[in-house]
Amino acid sequence: NPDGSINVENIRGAEATDTYVLRGGGVEVLEPRFTYHGFRYAEITGYPGVPSIDDVEAVIVHSDLEPVGSLSCSDRMVNDIHRITWWSLRANILNGVVTDCPQRDERMGWLGDAWLSSDSAAYNFNMVKYYEKFIRDMVDSQKDDGSIPDVVPPYWNLYPADPAWGTALIYIPWLLYVHYGDVDILAEAYDAMKKWWNFLWSKAKDGLLYFSKYGEWVPPGRIHSIEYCPPEILSTWILHRDALTLAQIARVLGKGEDEGYFKGKAEEIREAFNRAFLTERGYYSRYTAPDGSVKVLGGSQTCNALPLYLDMVPGNRVNDIVKALVNNVEVEWNRHLVVGIFGAKYVPEVLVKHGYVDLAYKAITQETYPSWGFMVKEGATTLWERWELITGGGMNSLNHHMLGSVDAWFYRNLGGIIPLEPGFSRIMIKPIMPSGIRHCSASLYTVRGLVSVEWSRSDGELTMVVTIPVNTTAEVHIPKISESMAIREGDRVIWSQGKVLTTGAGVLSIRDAGNSIIIEIGSGKYIFTANGVKVNS
Repeated sequence: NPDGSINVENIRGAEATDTYVLRGGGVEVLEPRFTYHGFRYAEITGYPGVPSIDDVEAVIVHSDLEPVGSLSCSDRMVNDIHRITWWSLRANILNGVVTDCPQRDERMGWLGDAWLSSDSAAYNFNMVKYYEKFIRDMVDSQKDDGSIPDVVPPYWNLYPADPAWGTALIYIPWLLYVHYGDVDILAEAYDAMKKWWNFLWSKAKDGLLYFSKYGEWVPPGRIHSIEYCPPEILSTWILHRDALTLAQIARVLGKGEDEGYFKGKAEEIREAFNRAFLTERGYYSRYTAPDGSVKVLGGSQTCNALPLYLDMVPGNRVNDIVKALVNNVEVEWNRHLVVGIFGAKYVPEVLVKHGYVDLAYKAITQETYPSWGFMVKEGATTLWERWELITGGGMNSLNHHMLGSVDAWFYRNLGGIIPLEPGFSRIMIKPIMPSGIRHCSASLYTVRGLVSVEWSRSDGELTMVVTIPVNTTAEVHIPKISESMAIREGDRVIWSQGKVLTTGAGVLSIRDAGNSIIIEIGSGKYIFTANGVKVNS
């Protein structure tokens, strides 16, 4: 507050006051062991004198998760967004639950928050045992009809979950398989996953799922908005994605009949999705009012990005939908993401997928509202629940991780560390290089060992230092600077003038992929240098 006192409006009814009577006669330590408080400021009254920062010590309480990732680059804003995401994850992955916030009278295991930030959590911490426990909590909370709640453990009786929240039961086990090669958790949770999907399928009609409770949550200026993203578009998309994931899980577990079933359902849903929502202008849903009038809603960044991400768009319409998305981000909203929690995860990925690297980067690092950068500029030390800075009562937590999917985007795209096979047994190193970033470094301790990437560029030369763990292979994508570019590995020239000059010493093969040169390597440390000038070997 302006007078220096603490603003406690946004913790609502949380019991966040500890009363302690000093015995006197010596040093006394107050450290509660049966509660914790999420806070940024502490208020001291009655202190004999003027307290300094050295007179108060706060103890950080968090689960003992092994840090496994690191990321930094030449753009301070990227580093700041990474930092506030890291702190929000650390504050909410606590006590065996993935809470939404650590401070107000809620602290619930909302499944939407949990899966949306799970990729970011796995790039920063060893999450395998923690998420296994959380998955078992989801399975334990399942009812006989297959439904699961929005929050786990179900302290709030919110059955059945919104499809975009309940998808955590399928998404997080698959994440554990991709990152850690954890087949056991897939087998353990498989029946529960199927029961949940079948529960949702029972509510679908003609391949479309209209059941929803929250939809695209917290777009700018609103808590949720049917006009912005009709909930049936999101729910049906989730149903399709979960069917695709279940088909993959069935293949891993050797359940061929189930694999075929879910592939068939995924295709059935895709066709229904396009019939119902694809228009000349993008993806919209139609509503008929009691008076017979028709209202068309949608066409937002999220509506168009979701089907592009899963390759649901018919081939002859892909360019149209990409152009609509890019125009919305770049022109209509002046390089801002106008999205809720789902668009925040997928719009940047889709922009990179279709070659709009700088646009994705600029939208993420904007310093004006709405953006993560706006939070940083307003002094945020953790992620907010809303794009807006709201300091009164209501739904406005200033430590919420559900918009934290952006950190995985940094690791995958700026760092370029992507698993190609489960447990990082095969890795793709493919960093994008936006015009505003001159260097970046990222590392991840996988179950096979350390993977690290450092790249920098100056004066037409690119240097990339890559470390790959033992018993692992990787493909390194070097952006093609020019047709006459040369690539060195250490002191030897391995590529020049469009030709392979040498391999060996860990370099297994080299090929031209159009926009990049792909170098297949084994384990070890490599220093690649690329420039646009022919080099005589």
